[in-house]
Amino acid sequence: MNMTRSIRSIIEHNLFDTIYESIINIQTREILGYESLTRLQEPQKYETISDFITACEEAGLRHEFELQTILNAIQRFPHKDARIFINISYDTFLDHYPYLQELLEASDRVTFEFLETSILLPERISELHQKLEPLRTRYDTFFAIDDFGSGYADVDRILSHSADFVKTDTELLQDLLESSGKQLILQNLHQYLEKNGQALIVEGVETKEQLDFLIALGIHYAQGYYFN
Repeated sequence: MNMTRSIRSIIEHNLFDTIYESIINIQTREILGYESLTRLQEPQKYETISDFITACEEAGLRHEFELQTILNAIQRFPHKDARIFINISYDTFLDHYPYLQELLEASDRVTFEFLETSILLPERISELHQKLEPLRTRYDTFFAIDDFGSGYADVDRILSHSADFVKTDTELLQDLLESSGKQLILQNLHQYLEKNGQALIVEGVETKEQLDFLIALGIHYAQGYYFN
C-alpha cells in the first residue's frame, strides 16, 4: 500500500482519538471551554500527529483530515454547555464553508482556531470577512488566531480579520519570568487586544509562577498542563 492509500485509509476508517484540554478563566477559575486535540489510535510509522499532518499535506489529503477531525470534535464533545475550540486552516474554512454550516446546525458555541501553519492569501481576506459574521450571528461561532509568536506574519494576521481570541505559542512562556522582552510582548499584546474588544489566551502554562504572573498582568484566559 503506497503512502497516499495508507493515509486515506486511516482517515476513512477514522483511526483517531479526540481529547479535550480545558481553557480557564484564570481570574475566576471558571472554564471558558475546551480545545479539541486529535491523536492517532495507532501511531504506526508516524511518531506524532504532527508527522501525520505533514504526510497528509504531502499526499494532498489535508482537507480530508481536517474535516474528519472537526466532525469528531463536535460529535464526541462531552461538555454540552461549554464552548469547543477546533483547529482549522484558512483554506479549509473557505473552501468547505457550506459543510461547516451544516455541522454548526447541530452544535453551537464553536470557536474555530485558524492555524499558524496556514496562510490567508491577500486576495481571500475580503471573502473571509464576508463569511465570519453570518456564523457569529446565526450560530454563536467565535474565531481565534492560533499560536501567535511562532508563525508567518503574526501581526498581519491579527490586523487582517477580527478574531475574538488570539492564542499565544507555548514557546512564549518558556523563560518568561527571566525575559523582560517576552514580558513586554505579552503585556502589550494583552493591552492591545483588550482595547479592541478581543481576548488573549496564553497556552503552555506549566507552573504556578507562570500562572501568578499572568494573573498579575490582568490576562483572563490560559491553558496548559498546570490545569490538568
